[in-house]
Amino acid sequence: MSEEDIMSQVTKAINKIYNKLYNKLIQKEEFEEKKRLLPLLPKKQELKKPLEKPKPFLEEMSPELERLLKERDEWRIKLEKLKDQKEKLISEGLMTERIYKERYEEIMDQLVDIEDKIIQEKMKGGGKK
Repeated sequence: MSEEDIMSQVTKAINKIYNKLYNKLIQKEEFEEKKRLLPLLPKKQELKKPLEKPKPFLEEMSPELERLLKERDEWRIKLEKLKDQKEKLISEGLMTERIYKERYEEIMDQLVDIEDKIIQEKMKGGGKK
């Protein structure tokens, strides 16, 4: 083997080691960045909460609109409870998948109806400013 061949192989080996170290360093930096950002991300429970629009300051509402909003919140809570307990209800045999779907659809239908009524009430002037 000539001196040139040996130098070429040594250079290739050094470059290979350098590239591996560089890639590990990049991966470690990415890992550290993810680890640093992880506490800033919302927890799974926080993501499930529906986002509510803030109510305008000192908005006066009709009693009917207040009732509808309260009813909507109650149905949303029922829906969240049903979704949270789905696996438990089905695995314990308290509810079949078909019954779960029917119950889910019933609640969704109620929510859609209430949302329609809320929109109608707001159009009638139920949300006076």
